[in-house]
Amino acid sequence: MNEYIKRVVTSAVALGLAACSSQSLSPVGAVTKSEILEQQEPLRASLSLGEAMARATLYNLDNRVQMMEHVIASGNADLEHFNMLPQLALNAGYFKRDREDLSSSKNAITGLASPATGTSSDREQVVGSLGETWSMLDLGIALVRSKQLQAREQAAQQRQRQSLQNILSETRYAFAKATIAQHTKKQVDAMLNEINVALADQQQVEQAGVLAPLDILRQQRNLLAVYNELLTLRQSLVSAERELNALISFAPGIDVALEPQAARAVPEPLRLNSKELETLEMSALLMHPELRIADSEVLVHQREIRRTLLSMLPDLELGTVGHYTSNDFSVQSVYNNLSARVTHNLLNLYRWPVQKRHDQVRLELEEEKRLALSLAVVTKVHVAVAHFNALRDEYAFASEEVIARSELAETVSARYQAGEATLHERLTAQLFALDARLNAQLLAADMHNAIGQIYTNVGIDTLPQTARTEGLAELAALLQARVEEFDDVNENLIPMAVNKAIVVNLAGS
Repeated sequence: MNEYIKRVVTSAVALGLAACSSQSLSPVGAVTKSEILEQQEPLRASLSLGEAMARATLYNLDNRVQMMEHVIASGNADLEHFNMLPQLALNAGYFKRDREDLSSSKNAITGLASPATGTSSDREQVVGSLGETWSMLDLGIALVRSKQLQAREQAAQQRQRQSLQNILSETRYAFAKATIAQHTKKQVDAMLNEINVALADQQQVEQAGVLAPLDILRQQRNLLAVYNELLTLRQSLVSAERELNALISFAPGIDVALEPQAARAVPEPLRLNSKELETLEMSALLMHPELRIADSEVLVHQREIRRTLLSMLPDLELGTVGHYTSNDFSVQSVYNNLSARVTHNLLNLYRWPVQKRHDQVRLELEEEKRLALSLAVVTKVHVAVAHFNALRDEYAFASEEVIARSELAETVSARYQAGEATLHERLTAQLFALDARLNAQLLAADMHNAIGQIYTNVGIDTLPQTARTEGLAELAALLQARVEEFDDVNENLIPMAVNKAIVVNLAGS
């Protein structure tokens, strides 16, 4: 019986420890799929490009995190204003002695002690005080700190802007690839089904003994080779729709019907003269978010240096305090104190020149970083233009290859119908034509994505910061129109860069 009780107790302790350990390892506030999808407007029809970009703007979780960080940075700047106010302190208390506060005295001249003792305070007292103190040094430091936090707020705003621009660019590219994937997978699945039927027919022919086994094996080998190529092609398209779902905050398992994009004219290569390139460079130097962030960081360091040096100055502290006491022996139970006090750490006189030289080196480092970043941003503009032109030429070649392979596939298909070509030859020709079309479509997506990268590097936002929209539909229409405007890169790039630079210069002045 004792052994049985011992086993029960041991099992209970083990279960308790297991429960505690599992509870400690379980995530706190685990996120559910419903929490991810809540507060989203439901999808009523097929998803268009404009709506996909609008949903990424409104619902993308990374963008919402950046928005909250901007709000917090703005709140920190607002809260710092309270540090400029004087300190207002209220003190109140009650105390009671178990004995009288007695004291004796002596004559200061004769040195003789007085035999009588006396008191000047009650055994029970209520005291209170209300006053303010104002440190001039703290006021100056808080003022500099407030301007520093305002610079940090500007940096957070530019990080949010950069994040949104990247998300919209990624969404546009993912939507193009997902649209291509949905269309191409239907053709691939149809060819895979045809090969499965052909392989089943060959098994029946093999059982009937109509053809030699070696000929059947060769045909099966050829068909399986095409089948493997088709599977590889389809596998390369699997992730496109999942990437789009992640960007617009749809659950990974949701299949969304995508609205086909209208055929867009292929833009001509960008042939820019030196003045036009200089315009793009100037717009990038004025508007690129990374440079705007660097500008804010330089301001932050400048004000940090000012705050450090300011903290070494003497401090003047002004104060006024009102007092109250319930002591019956006090002639004036209510009175005020006025104070003015100067404090200074004299060792700061030796620290000041060393600190100033150190801070100057730090500031020079930030300036050098900003110059290096400026050169990198200007280089990105040139690289983006060159990349677009290269893709444009590559797409022109791929388009010619599509025509050639499509005509070859049609010819082989006609010969197959006439009994002059094998099924393997027809499927192989169709596979090459399909692969050429897919390559050209992906190059077109890359080309339009490269156009977006040009605008991004120049500092022109897909969604203007001044845009004010109400609702998903209005935002989708605005973004769709903006994409179409961007695609006409030869007509709109330079005028938009010039207008942006003018606006920034006017705002700065």
